[in-house]
Amino acid sequence: MQASCWQLVEIYPSSGELGSNLLPLTINHNEVRFLRQSILSDSRFSIDQDGNWHLRFFVDTEFEQRLFVRFLVADNVEALRKQQAQQRDYNLKFKYLTRLVFSHLPTKEKEIDSQVLQASRILKDTESITEQHLFKTDYYRGYIDGRGEIFLSKYANDANFKRHTILHALAQAYMLAMSQLKHRLRPSLVGQGDIRVLRAVYQDFVRFNANCFYMQPVLYDRPSMCEAWQRIDDAYRVCAENRELFEKIKSVHFLLDLENSEKEAEHREKSNAKMSQLSITIAVVGVIIALSTWLIEYLGY
Repeated sequence: MQASCWQLVEIYPSSGELGSNLLPLTINHNEVRFLRQSILSDSRFSIDQDGNWHLRFFVDTEFEQRLFVRFLVADNVEALRKQQAQQRDYNLKFKYLTRLVFSHLPTKEKEIDSQVLQASRILKDTESITEQHLFKTDYYRGYIDGRGEIFLSKYANDANFKRHTILHALAQAYMLAMSQLKHRLRPSLVGQGDIRVLRAVYQDFVRFNANCFYMQPVLYDRPSMCEAWQRIDDAYRVCAENRELFEKIKSVHFLLDLENSEKEAEHREKSNAKMSQLSITIAVVGVIIALSTWLIEYLGY
């Protein structure tokens, strides 16, 4: 992808078939290597001829997620906003999950605030983000929340921005997979649960966490990317959502077990009552038979 002063990245869910003219995605001519190996083994990262990405996470599992990452590139903010306006129809048809805005930091410090306001308009359609909201690292200044990220780099074409994009995509893949599990759990939350279905959801959740989910998916020898993931996790609440989902599953499981126990106790109580009634009936019949026998003998029949 060409070096540029401005980039807008939008990440979309994708259910379509992948094209046949895709190439393996590389960053600075190298494969993606900053994620844990088990994540990379279950992922497929490709790029098309337009420079857009096609990402697959949790491949060959029931949790597989496919994402389309679209790049809009321009030499200045006006050209980028023009491209953005031309894509309005696409955005109305396919709602993006999140977006990232990249720009090269100006050489003059006093120009930064103006650049941040321009980036804010692209990210949020407002000027709510100012220079005061930025955090600062060794290689860029940034802002991140649940809507996306602003990445103002010291370099015109920063490879770390592309790595951030992959981390955002992974976060969205995690959220989509957990959303699927929540959807299956929903009947149990409104009192229409089936203990067998709930057990299946619980087993799938445990399997997802064991095989796919990491609270820190970045290799620990990449500290800057580890910090980036922490910010992304805080913005999207990925790990918090995972913990909350686990607590919900446990709570619903407890309630269904309690309901089943109450039903079993009620059934036992009814059964015991029937048995008691039957025993009384048998006893009465026995008494009647015994009394009848005695009367017959007494009267000499």
